[in-house]
Amino acid sequence: MSSSLFSPKSHRLVVAFAMTFGYWAVLSMRADLSIAVPCMVKSQNVTRQGRSLSSEAASCQRFDPETSPLVDQQGNIEMELWAQSFLFTGTFCGGLLMSLFAGYLSDRFGSKLMMLWSALVAMVCSGLSPIVVESYWLFFTVRVTIGLAESFILPSLNTLACSWFPANEKSTVAAIYSSGAQLAAGVSSLIASFFCLSSLGWPSIFYFFCAFGAIWLIVCKIFIYDSPRESRFVSENEREYLEINVKTIVKKSKKRKLWKKILTSNAIFASSFAWFAGNFISNILQSFLPTFLKESLYLPMHQVGLYTAVPFISQLAFKNLVSPLADRLRANGTLDVSTVVKLFQSISCFGSAIAGLLLVIVPTCAHPHYALVFLILYGMSLACQIPGFFTTLLTIAPAHTGVVTSVGVIFATLGNLAGPMAMSLIEKMEVENKWLVMFILSAVVQIIAGLVFLCFGTGRALAWTENEGGA
Repeated sequence: MSSSLFSPKSHRLVVAFAMTFGYWAVLSMRADLSIAVPCMVKSQNVTRQGRSLSSEAASCQRFDPETSPLVDQQGNIEMELWAQSFLFTGTFCGGLLMSLFAGYLSDRFGSKLMMLWSALVAMVCSGLSPIVVESYWLFFTVRVTIGLAESFILPSLNTLACSWFPANEKSTVAAIYSSGAQLAAGVSSLIASFFCLSSLGWPSIFYFFCAFGAIWLIVCKIFIYDSPRESRFVSENEREYLEINVKTIVKKSKKRKLWKKILTSNAIFASSFAWFAGNFISNILQSFLPTFLKESLYLPMHQVGLYTAVPFISQLAFKNLVSPLADRLRANGTLDVSTVVKLFQSISCFGSAIAGLLLVIVPTCAHPHYALVFLILYGMSLACQIPGFFTTLLTIAPAHTGVVTSVGVIFATLGNLAGPMAMSLIEKMEVENKWLVMFILSAVVQIIAGLVFLCFGTGRALAWTENEGGA
């Protein structure tokens, strides 16, 4: 009996795309800030502590004081770069507070319930953002609450994936639903830049993604179930196939012993640290790429939105090509499962480190289009983390996917926090070539993570989980 994932009758493919939509919707309510900030905040190159236009801007071949985007794309909010950086950390502080509880609650009460609450809270906060923005600390509190809500989404999705998809589809389906992150960073950035330039202004960015979240609530309520047995849409043929190929998970480990095993596992640490490194460099790009493009390469806002979308769209396309390849390499025995995850994770870590350095070194305000090449290479490199560390989160402890993912989310959130905090510190210290320093730091972190994963990463279920079942 067989049931192809990409069959027209495959309901689990519908579930995978619904998961993608949910991840996209919830992350967009956090990512909207990266485009909204350069749109609503006065550019520091135009007026920064009373200084005039930068000498670099004045000397740039494309700069015209009468028509420069630094003049005509001004926001109305006064906010220093360190305060912007701290604002970005707010979301991730919220995520850090709830990460461990999110995985446990998802495993205990089911993915669907957690995803519904996650989206509802994020929606309310997104709608409140334009209303409270004049009060910095109230705005910060709203962003923290969005982080609290977002922390539930990925553990819930990973737990759902373990219940719906067999082992030979896990890299492929992980690439599908994690594509929501690139859609949020890429497509949502384009949408946000459109609203930024429209007569509706920057508040419409937050309202649009609030409405987007409401659509996801409806989709989740109708199409998402915690297991194939509960779904009324699954055919008998597909249900029987999944009952045979998705093993029942029996949780035998006692809580105290479970936590000790998870927290002392080298393999889980290697995967989690790889996630930290990936998010460190990704968040630098997602949070500060619009500002870098506007203030260093002097691009107008409509081009800022396009350039910001490029790395995430290339990542979206490439991950959905390499992940089925990784599943095929494992299925036909061409490479050992651990070799496969190490190969792709190495490409991700070392490739994105090189691309990030070239991005800040080679392009100039006179030749900003060079940035597109390195943004594409960056996206292609980082795409390989899905068949790398991300697949291991679904395979090394199937009975405890939610908890293992939550441990990874803590590292990922620390990576998200570390990026803006490092940028804020560099700005406070008034370091010369701040962007170069930031990307050198990002490259070092990625290289260390790649070496750690080569030493300790694995694609196999850990020995202490073998008697607990799982796909």
